[in-house]
Amino acid sequence: MYGIGTAAKFYFKKPASELTLSEGATLAGMIRRPSFYDPLMHPIRTKIRRNDVLNRMIALGEDGDPMGVKRSLGLHTKQQPLELPDGAGEGISQRNQPFFVRYMISQILNNANGSFDSLGKSEKARQRTLFEGGLKIITTLNPKWQNYAQQAADQPYAVYMPNHGSAHPDTSIVSVDTSDGAIRTMLSGKNFHEDKLDLATTQHQPGSSFKPYILAAAFEQGVPPSQSYSSSSPFCSPLWQDEDHCVDNAEGAGTGGKVDLWTATQDSINVVFAQLILDIGPETVPPVANKMGITTELPPVASLATGSVGVSPLDMAVGYATLANGGIHCSPYTVETILRDNKQLYQHEADCERVLKPDIAHLITAMLERVPKYGTAASAFSGWSPWPLAGKTGTANLNTNVWFCGYTRQVATAVWVGSNGTPYSLGSVFGGTVAAPIWRAYMYRVMLGQPALGFPEPPPPPTSAVPDVVGMSSDDAIAALQAAGFNATVVEVDSLRPKGIVVDQLPAGGAQADLGLSVTLDVSNGKAPESVVPKVVGLSAGTARATLEDAGFVVKVTSKKVKDKKDDGIVLEQSPGGGDPAPKGTTVTITVGVKGG
Repeated sequence: MYGIGTAAKFYFKKPASELTLSEGATLAGMIRRPSFYDPLMHPIRTKIRRNDVLNRMIALGEDGDPMGVKRSLGLHTKQQPLELPDGAGEGISQRNQPFFVRYMISQILNNANGSFDSLGKSEKARQRTLFEGGLKIITTLNPKWQNYAQQAADQPYAVYMPNHGSAHPDTSIVSVDTSDGAIRTMLSGKNFHEDKLDLATTQHQPGSSFKPYILAAAFEQGVPPSQSYSSSSPFCSPLWQDEDHCVDNAEGAGTGGKVDLWTATQDSINVVFAQLILDIGPETVPPVANKMGITTELPPVASLATGSVGVSPLDMAVGYATLANGGIHCSPYTVETILRDNKQLYQHEADCERVLKPDIAHLITAMLERVPKYGTAASAFSGWSPWPLAGKTGTANLNTNVWFCGYTRQVATAVWVGSNGTPYSLGSVFGGTVAAPIWRAYMYRVMLGQPALGFPEPPPPPTSAVPDVVGMSSDDAIAALQAAGFNATVVEVDSLRPKGIVVDQLPAGGAQADLGLSVTLDVSNGKAPESVVPKVVGLSAGTARATLEDAGFVVKVTSKKVKDKKDDGIVLEQSPGGGDPAPKGTTVTITVGVKGG
């Protein structure tokens, strides 16, 4: 059949006439779906398909068909591995970047949006065009960057994980051009040539590196970045769908007090994002994340706030590139141009679309700039300069996956570190301690020689006048503040005002403040405030009265005859005594000397 000779050389390094029974059955099984049954990309399913072909050949042999084989030979061959030789598939690839080439081939053969129709209308036709030779394919891959990624990943893990023990995780690094979606680096494991593992487009739990998508959904709903929540851990709610209905802080640690979304992002405070996603509704997040570049079908669950659903490094690089590009999403691509005999068969056309308002993208970028400066990745980026960067760490449940996803104006890169099989805990590691240093080691070399471009300024925070709620009940005051776009923090204070009445507020009523700010309310507990009675014995009656009244006490005056003129009009006694504690409003009796006749 046409193309078998090329495929034999590509996969088995020999002419079709020298193929073994196993090799011939493998190629025959690929005809139905060449990319789906590619032995380089999918060896397990390809072996199953090969054995299906061998079963058919055994059946034909039992019927006496010359195309069949003896049962014993067929059964023996089914037990054999695929037996791909060293260097299989290197006819159009280089050894140090095989996964990119495999991914590029799959994109061409699958032809999801029809852009490669010029190579053939069917998958079989495109397979033939691709492998019969004579094509010049200009890709997006930057070989130098790919080598930088390989070297950063090849560092002994002791460099990044001094206490890594027996953990031997793998790494994926994907970079895309923020302006058009071109894939510049695609590292799928430290040794894809040997392991043949797709770690770049398969899904891993992103942990807190998914938080920017929660922010995007919240800001689309009109939530201001100054919105504040309690950072006390754990946060428990019947709406939280874990077994115990609780979520804890992982990378970051809250103080228990209220913090705004700037601080919660910087310090990666899970409990704040848990409250945020319940406020906006989990169903608002998947559409926003998908349009930004996440191709996973995301369930509308609250645990999205902690990155519980798997996503790929490629998707994360693309999603962060959307933020770097001011809210414009560009579909990732691998091929710029395809030529044959200097005739252009294919030319990539940018597929970009605005999916976020620029103000939202710039705001999230400004928030993510604080993570490597002051937050969970600060230790990894000490001394980083001169390129402005934004990013987010991520640590999945039980420390099975760690991430750092970030971007400069020019390049967005996702770094994933985890197990290449059944997930296992990496120990006491986080995205900021493992993935972020790898990101830095790689991206520093990528950015050398490139200009230091700043990010656009975020929009000014929306402000409004704070309602005057002094004198209201605490419930009415909170409702009035929330209606005006503010939060409230209630502090009980001693006061003679009725219990539950607001006696003071900060900021004061009428002041301009950022929407979402938490206004502190001093609410009466109905108890008179304790104070210390001033000592007034020895003072004149007038001075004593003024001193006591200024301190919040009621004054009662009695008199006592005295013989000595110097005691006339002077306080001789007081009750309660000076220095005694007493609630404000208490009556203090003073005895004043009066000279007798």
